[in-house]
Amino acid sequence: MQNYTLPQGLIISLGTESQDFSVKAGRAQPLKKTISTIFSGIVFIAFSLYGLVFMPGSGSDGEVLKNLSSLSLSSLLFLGTFISVGLFILFIGISMLFKKGGYFVGTPTRLVQFQKGSIKSIDWEQFTGNIELKSNGQSGSLLLELRTGKKVSRKRDKNEYVPDVVYISNIQNVYEVEKICRQRIKENDPTPRAS
Repeated sequence: MQNYTLPQGLIISLGTESQDFSVKAGRAQPLKKTISTIFSGIVFIAFSLYGLVFMPGSGSDGEVLKNLSSLSLSSLLFLGTFISVGLFILFIGISMLFKKGGYFVGTPTRLVQFQKGSIKSIDWEQFTGNIELKSNGQSGSLLLELRTGKKVSRKRDKNEYVPDVVYISNIQNVYEVEKICRQRIKENDPTPRAS
């Protein structure tokens, strides 16, 4: 049972297409990813400030200001770049914390996302069928894996392929929505079935 009205732009986009489900998501990104981004920003900033405070020759509190004034322009630019990157990452993380997930509507042929006036439509055949469900009763979150993605470099291992995902969080009837998604992905699977 939904206690919200779908935005007019989304209703127009759907037209007469039948709806399997419609949900209003909580947040746009998983909380774990958001906290990780915020932590990374703090580490960047702390590393930069640590380098400034504990520079060679800093023995007392007054030495920090003396060290700062004795830094060359290139050192200041280097330090400023690290602090700027840290602040940028921290800003992104805080933005992710408050960004809402928008509306999701499942139809027989596609998954439609509406967020801040922008509509994104993904055909069910673009999903792999790998779905992660997290629930605390009847509400929960879904992570649907797409066939698209990117290669990410790892220090110790070879490059790793990381698939793109669609994240739908804090929705009611999460088990029912997951069942419908799995059914539609299977129906629209473009890979030939083994005989």
